[in-house]
Amino acid sequence: MLGGLALAGLFGGGSLGAEAGARTERGAEAGTRPSRSAATAPCKLVRGPRRAVVDVPDGETVRLDDGSTVRLIGVLAPAAPASAAGDLDWPPGKAAHTRLVELVAGRTVQLRFEGTRRDRYGRTLAHLEIEGDGEDAGSVGERLLEGGHARAVSFPGTRNCARWLLAAEAKARAAGLGLWQNAAYQPRSALKPSEIERFRHSFQIVSGEVTSVKRVGKRTFINFGSDWRSDFTAVIEGGAHRLFERLEVDLEGLGGRMLEVRGWIESWNGPLVRVTHPEQLQLVGKRGGLPRRPKVAPRPDGPLAREAGQAGDLRL
Repeated sequence: MLGGLALAGLFGGGSLGAEAGARTERGAEAGTRPSRSAATAPCKLVRGPRRAVVDVPDGETVRLDDGSTVRLIGVLAPAAPASAAGDLDWPPGKAAHTRLVELVAGRTVQLRFEGTRRDRYGRTLAHLEIEGDGEDAGSVGERLLEGGHARAVSFPGTRNCARWLLAAEAKARAAGLGLWQNAAYQPRSALKPSEIERFRHSFQIVSGEVTSVKRVGKRTFINFGSDWRSDFTAVIEGGAHRLFERLEVDLEGLGGRMLEVRGWIESWNGPLVRVTHPEQLQLVGKRGGLPRRPKVAPRPDGPLAREAGQAGDLRL
């Protein structure tokens, strides 16, 4: 499984979406943690420096002994809803902060990088690893997600480990841990667009049945209702299509499927989420990822077949 108890499953080599592979058990006793030596890994990361954590400002950020600030990749700590008076004493946010302090305060951590290395605020973007064989050893982000102290989030420049971190989040959701006990973080129904619109500018997970998928110019609209003027929609724009094409995702194949969309809520002819990369979409109750485009065999007398024949002649 893609569970976070295998350290090399996040920090070793491999490619996006690969299975975590076989793990060697440390012992036969029930409840023992799997060994952190995995044969394969789901994502590639670049090893960075080892640093000491000197401060933990919130549930997703740390300051290091070299003066840098690190924003953890792949996790979104719970902030108070906009309707709340303030988030300093917001229980889910406070619990996330407390847990991150427990994990890393005063400890040496290993930084691991992917893609984009700085955000617009100048913070370093990195995964953090706690080394060793202790209970908390491994990926810090994963520990937060599997304990229900954060939601999985990704961006086009930091999506290598997104599927793996989504799997860690799924375990906490299934067990109802941490923030998943709180109504503020439950998936929103796509059938209630007026309710979704009240959460504009906030990160939400929206779930529902896709009624249609339509390409209009440079945009693909994934519709969750018959009235495009008011119903919830997910939209893929311009260059984002290339990421779906590389993975051979069949967007039209989403029609009639139950789908979760995660991202920031906007308002444009009803509530909308802009989808910039495939990891924002998950089929509900399905394993194996998004639908793939069917393979089309060349016609016996078609140009591809003729080219293949010519190549064959040349090899002879």
